[in-house]
Parts: sequence; structure tokens; C-alpha cells
Amino acid sequence: ALDHIVVGLPHNMPLTEGIAWFESMSGIRASIGGRHANLGTHNAVCALGGDAYLELLAVDPEQDQGPSWMGYEICPGRPKVIAWAARPTAALSDPDGQLEAMVQDARATGVDGVGEVKEFARKTTDGQELTWRLAYNHWKQPLPGDGLIPFLVAWGEGANPPMRTATGGLRLQTLRLSHPEPSLVQMTLEALQIAGLVIDPAAKACMEVDLD
Repeated sequence: ALDHIVVGLPHNMPLTEGIAWFESMSGIRASIGGRHANLGTHNAVCALGGDAYLELLAVDPEQDQGPSWMGYEICPGRPKVIAWAARPTAALSDPDGQLEAMVQDARATGVDGVGEVKEFARKTTDGQELTWRLAYNHWKQPLPGDGLIPFLVAWGEGANPPMRTATGGLRLQTLRLSHPEPSLVQMTLEALQIAGLVIDPAAKACMEVDLD
């Protein structure tokens, strides 16, 4: 199941300006999310319905080291979709370890670079701890599938995840993926048991979303 879509803001665009840009485009003001400690970023979020959300990712000026994940060490020239995440099932939580099983199944089919499952956390604006687990290999460029292969997530106990708490009002209509080698991306998605996405041929990798 699609979990969330990450839109990277240009490094010189503060998060507040990114929120204003998104509101001018969509009519919806994204909610402040929180800080990704030791990763150089902070975010704002907007619920998309269907237990999915959109994340605006920005450089956190209070962290000196700069961005160190999502391939975001390279500055996008404009706000753009840089990554996306999928869950092993429609459920937000994963008490039965299906995330680990998804990773093992993918590796059994020869997929490399899925990443080990690790735990993450951040504080919400009201001081609660939001926890999640990621099978993650989206650190530096180039990302897996040039960003078209999702990282995998399952939400933990504690604070409700962003799709349940963020400003709503939008719906994801389509997620369009393009790549110079669409068959390779398609094979990896199938190994991750992600169906229903068509990868169009293109000169360079691209992700686009339609919101309503």
C-alpha cells in the first residue's frame, strides 16, 4: 500500500515558504510535522486520504550537517517528488513482522539494495514520540531505481502517524513513474509485491502526482 510521497524543496526554500508554495498550488496548508534529528531535515505534511500523505521535506537550519538522506544532499532546482514509501499491507502497524518478510521475499528473488529494517523516531509538535520502522537504502544519490523504487515503512506505537493527524482535503488521483529502463524498475516493484503501477519510458527518471 502506498504510504507517503516525499516532495523535496530547494535547499534555499525555508519550510515556511514551502508550505506557502504548496498552499498556493493546492489551497491546502500543510501541517508542521517535526525534525528528523541527525538527518538534517524537517517537514510539513498533508493527508491525502486512503491512509496516505504527502511530505514537504526541507533543510533544517538548526542542524549544521545538512541533509543526509532521501538523496536530498543534492539540491532540487524546484519543488519535486524525490521519493515515496510503501507499506507491506493496508494496515498502518505491523505487529506480525510483515515488513521483514517483505524484505526477505524481495531478496529471495534477487533484489539488492532494499536495506536492513531499522527503527526511527521523531517528536511531534505536541511532544509525543512518533515511531516507525524502515527498510531503507535511500541515503545518497543515486537512489534505488533513481527514486522510483519505494522505501518500505511500518508505523509503531505512540503518536498517530501523519495520515491520521495532518491537514486533509486532498486526494491522490495518480502517481506517474517514468524511467529510461522501465522493465528493470517494473521487475523490482513486482519483487516487492507492488502492483498497479505502469512505468513509462523516458529519457530520465521522473515521478509526478495528480492531486484533487
